[in-house]
Amino acid sequence: MIRYKITGLFTILLFSINCLAQPSNSELTSKIHAYYGNVSDIVSISFHDAKIEKRWEKNGWKYYWSKHYNIKTKTEYPGVFSLSYGGVQYHKNGSSYSYDRILGGAPIGYEGIPNPSNAEINAHLKSTYDPLNFYSNYLMNYLIDAPNNIRLTNDPQWKWTKLNAVSFNVVASFTRKTDDIGGVEEQEGVFRITLQRSNDGIVFDPDAKLLNNGKWLPVPRGDKKSLKTIKRFSISKEELNTTKTLAQLNAVRHAAEFKKSLTIVDIPEFESGNHLMQFTHELLLEGDSAKITAFMYQMFPRNYFEEWSDIILNQNGESMLAEATEDLTNYSKAFCQHPRIKEIGDNYVKFYDLNKRRFNRIHISYNSNRWYITDIGYTIRQDDFTGYEENGMTYCDGSPIFINDEAQFSKGDKIVLFEGGIWRDGEILVADMSRGGYSVKYGVSGLTVWKYVNEVKSRSTSNEQTNDPQEANPQVENNTSSEPPKKKLKIKMPKVKIKLRGGN
Repeated sequence: MIRYKITGLFTILLFSINCLAQPSNSELTSKIHAYYGNVSDIVSISFHDAKIEKRWEKNGWKYYWSKHYNIKTKTEYPGVFSLSYGGVQYHKNGSSYSYDRILGGAPIGYEGIPNPSNAEINAHLKSTYDPLNFYSNYLMNYLIDAPNNIRLTNDPQWKWTKLNAVSFNVVASFTRKTDDIGGVEEQEGVFRITLQRSNDGIVFDPDAKLLNNGKWLPVPRGDKKSLKTIKRFSISKEELNTTKTLAQLNAVRHAAEFKKSLTIVDIPEFESGNHLMQFTHELLLEGDSAKITAFMYQMFPRNYFEEWSDIILNQNGESMLAEATEDLTNYSKAFCQHPRIKEIGDNYVKFYDLNKRRFNRIHISYNSNRWYITDIGYTIRQDDFTGYEENGMTYCDGSPIFINDEAQFSKGDKIVLFEGGIWRDGEILVADMSRGGYSVKYGVSGLTVWKYVNEVKSRSTSNEQTNDPQEANPQVENNTSSEPPKKKLKIKMPKVKIKLRGGN
């Protein structure tokens, strides 16, 4: 027992000696004075409890002893003081301490700046409060009403964080839904805000001089401190479904502002789906992201927008817009104006890139007397460009997706068409340049098939057979020569300037 008592006394003695060996507050104060320089500006220094940290540095563990402090200093304004914090750090080796450095601190505010009157701030709160900017994004997903009843709490707890910025507590009430079947409750919350003032009431300058008569900026977003429920009730599911949340209202407002900034696109009166697909392809070739974005907003169907808005894209719309604008910088380097077509139908087209390794897709639809783009996407890889340069071949001698020109053949004309790998005798049934080709029949049984202009030529120019109509480069018949010159097909698109009206 005596041995235990002696051991305990020895431990206490060692602890006391160690504590006595620690740097005193007066020593720390002298270090702080030396660091700040102008001692006359220091009004007071208060210290926190000391702490010891163990850190691994290069060759082993090191021990550090430090004390943090709060310091109050004078400013250029009489009666106004700056508050900041810092620390003093020592190396600790056993019971010995050697000074290391002053730990960098930071300002924590000011004392002595006169607080504004409650009447002034309450009036400013009411005149500049905007619920769509005040509540957090998470809370706005549930709020369905937020009346303008914001005001100071009984004890605002003023704190000047900067010379021209003061934080304080406000109280505001709102209505929030608690579920998706009509559960609702009214709540009241206490929020912390920081109000700023400037010369013009528009732009805050953190380095400005003290502006006792400056203009307050609008109410900023609040930081929730506490909530309490005032009452609970329910509304019909139908009413709830027709009531937009603050998050939805905020999205509508931002979308409306965004829509005003969209470029006005000259969009033609589309003669056919092929016309729309050709126009879309050429717009991508142009590579103007702003025009493509504006065009897509106009051409997306209703189901690409949120149910509650005709200008807010849903996830599918956002994804499709991202695909359309994914790599416009390189689109014109990878695709031709008249590419080789891989597949084409009444409402879609797929065509190859220059190297016939990747392809683009465009899908469209026609509803309610207008055209829509339902899908669009393309693949471009950087290693493809090396291939274009090396082989020197480009698949750009394909069929126009749309031709606004007179047909070279008419109903009843005898022609040859490329089918099944060879050229076969056939007859024109229908010429439709809006789709880029002809409906033709061939064979003993009169099989009907659709062919594009590059897959049809006159019999008088068909002296050779080939397995590829692109390589044959067929010529159209001409009254003045047995070998007529190639006819360059031009795409002429009448344009009508319209302003975008969202997804409808």
